Amino acid sequence: MTTASQPYREWLRSRWPSRASALAWFATGGSFSLLLFDLAFTRALPAPPPVWTVVAARLSWIGIAGVALALGRLRPPPPWFPSAIIALSVAWAWGNAATYLAIGLGGTPMQSVGHVLFVLGAAMFLPLTFRERLAFFALMWGGCSALDLLWPGRRPPSERLWTNGAWALAVIALGFVFERFALAQRRGLVLRRRLERLVHAIEKSRARAAAAASEVTQLAADVAHDVNNPLAVAKASLQMLRDPPSESEPPGERSEIAAEALEAVDRIAVIVAAQSRKGV
Repeated sequence: MTTASQPYREWLRSRWPSRASALAWFATGGSFSLLLFDLAFTRALPAPPPVWTVVAARLSWIGIAGVALALGRLRPPPPWFPSAIIALSVAWAWGNAATYLAIGLGGTPMQSVGHVLFVLGAAMFLPLTFRERLAFFALMWGGCSALDLLWPGRRPPSERLWTNGAWALAVIALGFVFERFALAQRRGLVLRRRLERLVHAIEKSRARAAAAASEVTQLAADVAHDVNNPLAVAKASLQMLRDPPSESEPPGERSEIAAEALEAVDRIAVIVAAQSRKGV
């Protein structure tokens, strides 16, 4: 698996839990929409089927929406969740393809348009890679073509060839259209992942710099505090040595003052050396 495809695959896996409700809405809305077209087109047939037959045939597959909603309530989604959603999608497409044949619309432009809508709708809400999507399209096309060829009272070969050929071309075209979309999606995900890593690295660098500055400030404050006392002693001693000696000054007092000043300077040198070893 390449670095570019890894974020895209992770994104695909994250989208599966919401696909059950998408399938339910698509199956419900698609079934009722197709029913309206069925009622209009079947009235133009030489021998139109009864209205109740058309309604029963088209809406008999709407139960898939209920199954999809039930699957969508599973938390967390089980490992077989994607396979179940794909199976329901294929069943809904095959069932509606059989409906066209059952109500006498097999081989009509409406059937071809419906098949394209099946694939287009499924491709919109199934998070698949390019090869997986092509396999899914081929599965739907193979099932719909088998129904068309094996249905009792089959149509003339020319009509079957026209319908299935147009259906195959639509599948191939849709596969490449969605691959272009997937390619753009992959590039966007890779760029976003790189940007996230860059922002994370910048934030870590800023945090390290802030921590280092805080540590340096604290150490400087500690050094200033430690040096302040011996520095005051040294300053006082030097001021006393600067003044001229008085007649009442005991012998050797200036030597003691100088010794105190030197001791204070030594303490300062020890403090500075200790802090230097700590890395200040």
